[in-house]
Amino acid sequence: MTKNMILKAALISGLLIGASSADAQSVAITLLDCPAAGSTTPSSINAAGQVTGYCNDSAGNHAFVTNGATVTTFNGGTPNSITNGLSINAGGQVTGYYLDGLGGNLGFVYSSGVVSLFTVLNSNNLPTTIMTPRSINASGQVTGEFIDPTLNIYRGFVYDPATKTATPFDAIGTGVYNSTGPISINDSGQITGTAGDVNGTHGFLKSGGIVTLFDAANAAQTVPRGMNNLGQVVGTYYDINNVQHGFVYSGGTVTALDVAGATVTDAWSINDSGQIAGYYTDAAAVIHGFVKTGTTVTTVNVAGSAETAVRSINATGQGTGYYVDPVSLAVRGFVSSAVSSTPAPIVFSPTLANGTANAAYSSAFATASGGTGVFTYTATGLPAGLTLTGNVVSGTPLAAGVSSVTLKATDTSSKSVSATVTLTISAPVAPLMIATTSLPGATAGVAYTAPVTVSGGVAPYTVTLSGLPKGLTYSGGNVTGTPAAVGTFSVSVTAVDATGATAAKTLSLTVLDQTIGFAPALPAGTVGTPYSATLSASGFGPFVYGATGLPAGLTLSGNTISGTPTAAGSSAVGLTATDAAKTVAAVSVTLTINASSATPSYTIEDESQGKITAIASDYSYLMVGAKKLIWSAATHIQVNTNSVDLHTVTSFVKVGMGVQWKGLRNKATDTVLTSQLEIN
Repeated sequence: MTKNMILKAALISGLLIGASSADAQSVAITLLDCPAAGSTTPSSINAAGQVTGYCNDSAGNHAFVTNGATVTTFNGGTPNSITNGLSINAGGQVTGYYLDGLGGNLGFVYSSGVVSLFTVLNSNNLPTTIMTPRSINASGQVTGEFIDPTLNIYRGFVYDPATKTATPFDAIGTGVYNSTGPISINDSGQITGTAGDVNGTHGFLKSGGIVTLFDAANAAQTVPRGMNNLGQVVGTYYDINNVQHGFVYSGGTVTALDVAGATVTDAWSINDSGQIAGYYTDAAAVIHGFVKTGTTVTTVNVAGSAETAVRSINATGQGTGYYVDPVSLAVRGFVSSAVSSTPAPIVFSPTLANGTANAAYSSAFATASGGTGVFTYTATGLPAGLTLTGNVVSGTPLAAGVSSVTLKATDTSSKSVSATVTLTISAPVAPLMIATTSLPGATAGVAYTAPVTVSGGVAPYTVTLSGLPKGLTYSGGNVTGTPAAVGTFSVSVTAVDATGATAAKTLSLTVLDQTIGFAPALPAGTVGTPYSATLSASGFGPFVYGATGLPAGLTLSGNTISGTPTAAGSSAVGLTATDAAKTVAAVSVTLTINASSATPSYTIEDESQGKITAIASDYSYLMVGAKKLIWSAATHIQVNTNSVDLHTVTSFVKVGMGVQWKGLRNKATDTVLTSQLEIN
C-alpha cells in the first residue's frame, strides 16, 4: 500500500540553525510530514537527499520514503500492518520491519515501489518470528538482529539480496548472557553494533570474519549508532556515573565527543567526510540537534521546540531528524540543508614536558583543531623508553639527553600537520630523603642545638617538624632552644622539594633531667635571737623546698628558714629540693640552737589570770593579749581536764581557755617566766 503527498518545501525563516562557534554555518530547515500523520519520525537520508522513516495516522504506523518533493508511504504485509522504515541506501532501497499481527516482527526491503519480505532461520532451522533489520548498504545487504528462541538470545544476521537468504552471526558466542545487536552496515560490508556479555554492553566492529570489541574509557555501556564507509563508528556511551557522552571509534581508538556546555551528547550518524550528526541536551534540559564538521559544532534548532534531533547525515552534509512541535507536542520530521564539509585549517601546537631519566614520565600535548573528523597522532624521535598513545607520551626514559621529537596529527581525510618539539630528559635525581638518622640527647634546662639534614630531590626544600618537646623549635635547618620537659619524644620530620616530592621520617629525642646540686649548711642560731637561712639548689629549676624537724620557733617559707628559736639544742632537720621534673633531692642537716648569752632580766613580780589568745605551734609559749607566758623545767604546770590533771602543755590546750599564772616578768619584752601555771 502506498500513498503520495508533496513535501512541505517552504523555507521557514524562523527555523534557521543556530551556531556554536564563529565557524558554524547557518542552515535552513524543510519540514517533512506524511499525509494526515499525527507524527513523523525520519530515520535515514541518502546522498540523493531521499529520506526514510515512519509515521503514524489513524490507520497505524507506516514506513515512508521521499523522492524529490514527494512522500510515499507503504506497509509490509497487510495494508495496515505497523511498519517502520529504518535505513535507506544510495539507490533508494529501504529496509525495516513490520508487525505481522500475530505477535511477530518481520523484515522487508522496499525497492522501486515493491515490498519484498524476508526472514532468517534460527538455530532450529525455522523462520524467526521476531527480527529487526537496521541498515542496508549500496549492494542491498541488510543487517540487524533477531531473537533465537532456542538459545533465548539476540543474534545478528546479514541478508544477501542475491541469494535472498539471511545468515546469523554472533559477536561474542551464544552463551546465555551473550547478545548481538547490529546497527549499521557500510558499503564494504563492515558491520557495527552492540555486543552484550556478563560485563555489560560493548561496541563491536565486524570486518570479514574478524570481530573487534571496543569500549569508551570508564564506560558502563558503549552503544554504536552509525558508521561510514571508512569504518569509523559513532554512538553514545554511559560512564560509571551514568552520564551520557558521544564517541567516535576510528583506527582502533575510542575518542569521547562532548558538545561544550552539554549535559548529554549522543552521536547518531557519520558521513565519509567525517561530519557527525546527533543531539545534545543543554543545562536548561533543552535538546538540540547538531552537525560537527572538524572541530566546529553547528547547533540545529527548530524555532520554539524543546527537542530537536538530527538522526542521519548524508555525503553532502544534509541531515534529517525530528522535532517536537511546540504547540501540538507531536513528533514531526525535517530535512536540514547541507552543512559544508570543507574543514577549517588544522591547527596543531603541541608541547612536551621535560622528564628525568629512569623516572616514570607522562605528558599529554594539546590536540589538533580544525580539519575533518577525529585526529590520530604519531611521533618520531622519541627518547628510548617512551611511546605515544593517543595524545599522551609516556613510559620511562632510559637515558638523559635532548631530543627533537616530531609529532604528526592526521585527520579523517588523511590531511596532516607536523610539529617538532624539544624534549629534555635530565640526569636522574637522587630520591628525596631525610639524611639525619638520629637526634643527639638533650638535658632539660640546658641550651640545645642539633641539625636536621635533607638530601636528594630538587632544592629548595620545605621542612617541618612536629612533636618537639616544649622549649625547642626548628628553624634554618636546626633544632634549637632550651628543653623544658623531660622524657623521650617522637619527632616527625617532613620534607617537600621543589617538584612536590615528599619524604618523611620519625626521629627519637631523649631529654634527660639535670643532676640536682643540693648541699645546704644551716648556721647555728641562738635562743631569742631572730634567725634566717636561705636554701638553694642547682639543676632543672625552678625548685620547691621542704623541711621537717625544725627547732621550735622556726618555719620554712619558699627557700628561707626563719623565726626566733625558743629553746637551745641540736635538731636533725630534713631538707628537700624538688626540681621542675618532680625529681627530689633530700638531705639531713644538723641545726644547733645555742642558749642565749645574755640572761633576760625577769625582775618584776607578775601574778594574774586571763584567757589564752594564742598558742605557739610547738606549744613553747602562750599569749594572753600582748603578754607572753613561758616556762622552764622548774615551773609547776597544772592543766585541769575532766579525767586527769596534766603537767605539760599539749594539744589539749586551746585558745580561749582560762589561765592563771605567777612568776617574774621582763618589762622590755612583756614576757613572764612563770613559776606556777594553771590552765582550766
